[in-house]
This record gives sequence, C-alpha cells and structure tokens, in this order.
Amino acid sequence: MYLNSNNCHINNLAQEIILKLKVSSLSAVELARELHPEHLKDSQTRPGLPLRRLLRSGKIIGSRQVNGRWVVDLIAAYKKVCSVSDVQQICGYSNPKSIYDRVHDQQIPFHIWTTSYKDENLEQIYFIEDEIRSWIDGDRHGDVISEYHAEDDSTDEIRRIKKIREALPENLRHDLDFILQTHNKKSTPEVTFTIPEGSNRITSRDVQNGIVRITRGIKPFFPQGTQIINVDIDGDSHPVKFQDREGGDRARSHVLHLGRDLIMALQLEAGSLINVRKISETHFEFNNKASGNRTYQKTNKNRNFMVIEESITSTMELPGNEDFRLVGTLGELLDNGLPAMDDLLSCGNYRIQTPDNYRPGYLDVNTSRQAGNVVNPWAIERLKEKWVPEATIVYIGLAGARSRRTLRRRLMDLIRHGRGQTTDRGPHKGGEILWQLKGFEMFTLWVSPTGDPPIPRKLERQYLADFVRKYGKLPFANRQF
Repeated sequence: MYLNSNNCHINNLAQEIILKLKVSSLSAVELARELHPEHLKDSQTRPGLPLRRLLRSGKIIGSRQVNGRWVVDLIAAYKKVCSVSDVQQICGYSNPKSIYDRVHDQQIPFHIWTTSYKDENLEQIYFIEDEIRSWIDGDRHGDVISEYHAEDDSTDEIRRIKKIREALPENLRHDLDFILQTHNKKSTPEVTFTIPEGSNRITSRDVQNGIVRITRGIKPFFPQGTQIINVDIDGDSHPVKFQDREGGDRARSHVLHLGRDLIMALQLEAGSLINVRKISETHFEFNNKASGNRTYQKTNKNRNFMVIEESITSTMELPGNEDFRLVGTLGELLDNGLPAMDDLLSCGNYRIQTPDNYRPGYLDVNTSRQAGNVVNPWAIERLKEKWVPEATIVYIGLAGARSRRTLRRRLMDLIRHGRGQTTDRGPHKGGEILWQLKGFEMFTLWVSPTGDPPIPRKLERQYLADFVRKYGKLPFANRQF
C-alpha cells in the first residue's frame, strides 16, 4: 500500500506540531486537537476518531500503541514525505505507472513504514521529497549533461544548454533530457551493456530453449521490429533472429533466438551474464562474463540510496528442512485444521512449498472470486509474470512482527482465508494469490519457531533476500520485503 497525498500531508503536519510543542510524542486525541479542521476534521462525539482510523490502517509514521492507546512519536531528523502523485508532479510524468515500476525494480528512492494493528502487519510505501529531487538532478539529469559534454567538446554549447535547462519548468526539463539522450544514442556508434540487466537473470529454461530475453532497460539498444541481426562470438559473425514483442495488453521482453549451438559457444548457464558491445543498430558482439558467481548493483549518483545484492551462486542456501518442520499439506489443513504441535505455540516463520515436479496452472479472476479466498484476484497473465521458475517455495511469512503472536494464531488466519472466510481486510491477504494456483491442496506448510519480536521479521527478511539472490525475484506470493 502507498500513502496518498493527504496521508503525507497529515504526517508532515503531525511531525511539525510535535516538534513545535517540544514533546517526544502526542496521543491521538492531543494530536487531533492540534490539527486544523481543514486538514483533518475531528469527530465532535468521539475526539480523535478520524486520526485513529488512519493510525489503525498504518498510515501515520512513528505511531504505536501504549496500553491500547495510540501515540505518535517525534521522528529524529524527519524529512518531508510525499506520495506517488506528488512524485509524479515533481518528475513531470504523465501517469504514475513509471513510478510504480521503478519502486518494483528498486530504481527510485522510497521507504516503507511498518506497523501492526490487531496482530496484522501493515506496510505503507512513501517517498522523501528531498531524496526525489536529488535523484532527479543527480541521476536523471546530471548524467545526461555530462554524457552530452563527452560527445561534444563545444563548451559554449554546453553552457547554453545548461542555462536553457535551468530556465525550464521540471516537466520540460525531462523532455530536454530525453532529446539529449536520443542525440547521444544516435551519435555514439558503440555502446556496451550487460544481458540481463539489474536483478533479471538467465534461467535454465532460457538455456534449454536457446533464447536470451531483452528486458525493458536494454530494449533501446536494439532495433525496432522483428528481424535478423548479426552477433559476433569469438570473432565469428552469426545471423540471429531478434523478436520484437512490443505492444499488446502488457509489456513483454524481446527475445533473441540464439539457438543451442550459440548458447554452448557462449558457455551460458543459469545465472550467466553476457557482456555486449553494440557495433551498429543490427550488429553486436557477445562475450560471456565469468559464469558462476554474479554480483549486481543498482546505484544512483548524488543520493543516499543504494541496493547491493551480493554474490549469487547456484549453490545459494535457502531455508532448508533442518530449519523448518512440516505441518501438513494445505488440503489436509483446510479440511482438518492445524494439528497439535508445540512448534506452533511460539512466534516464528513459515513457508509454503510446491511439490518438486509441480507445473503451475492458474485460476482466473471470476473463479477465485466465487471461491471467496482471494480478496483481490490477479489476471492470469499477471500471475504468469509473477511465477518463479525452478523455485518450489511460493510464500514466506511470519508470526510476530512487532508484538508477540504465535504461529498457530497466524496460520489459523491463513486457513480461514483459504476456506473463503474473508473480509476486505483479510484475515490473511498477504500471499493470497497462492490460492489462484491450481492444485494448491498438494502444497506443504512448514514452520520454524523463533524467539519473540523482532527476530521473526529479521529472519523473514534474510530468507527473502536469500531467495532474491538465487532467483532474481521474490517468491510467487510475496509482494515486498
């Protein structure tokens, strides 16, 4: 979930008020009294109720419950927060889709506020305005000017471009930068890049099918339209079919049909990287970057935002059977409930796993709605995109994020949700798309009891990070860390 503009405005006002009053925290009633009615109209009969509703939905940063009463703490070094629509306006985007995509790919600075209410974990994504502006100036614009300067030695021309750019409003600056980027691509005959980009990976299925996928970030390096291009490998040039799959209902990766012979010549395997040198619009040189360990890094200059995923190896250890204990199949648990197990009396982590030879099938939106066990069902095409080939783990969860809650209580929410005993809020909306997989009755549930909070949350993040390092994306039913 994302904080909207009004939520962000209330958060900024709340921190401003607490700081002005020189206190460390305020109760919901006290804070509501200080907020002007035009910002949040209070209830005459139940003071603080509108604010408490925001608190219960996890939309107030720095909030917590003390003996059943909500308080909001002063956040040290607090900076003004903003929403997706605010970022859209700052960046000059015509629609917010590109922002959601960048959050998904971790290519824009963002933050997650996590809290809980009635043992339900609540997470809200928000942005810090200063970080967004630094990201724009440092990453999106600064590099464009420097690249253009490297291409053209005319200092006077660069000075004129910079002056023009500074005089433009934010949205027109973006247009100018796009023009400069386009100029660079047309003027520079050779470009180097890596396939795949970012957190994407070459899978064993790709190797088996003799293909390489061209994802969004590197599409501009390739020609438009399906055609034959030339690929040089070890000094020999080979004609290769390039398949342009742009258009349709959803964005799809382009495909290079290398064939098994060229896959073998490049010694590609799952997790390999290819160094590419672009010679011309339809001529490329491929070299296999050392297979085996893979390190990738996403950074943006002039801002304190970096995601580094360390070495990825084919032997990466994920939580194994020695850490988790089998509870039963989902079919058994839906029919009979949870067994009597001491392991379920503690906080801890759990995972849901498919059989080894499972081939995914998907239930459509209407079928899932009729079953009642998916509050917000996904379209089949979207589910297919979310599927993680070769992985058997489809969901990793926890019981006891910030307050003590046993595995039994949390897993009963899971079972009730799977039975269709749902409301708009759950009881277990996290991971609910796993019920759109055909044959979920065969899936197994595993648990690992831990100590009290914050141990389960720390372990869950570790498990998810390990999974991403190995497979390049989160488990099928997990949406975020």
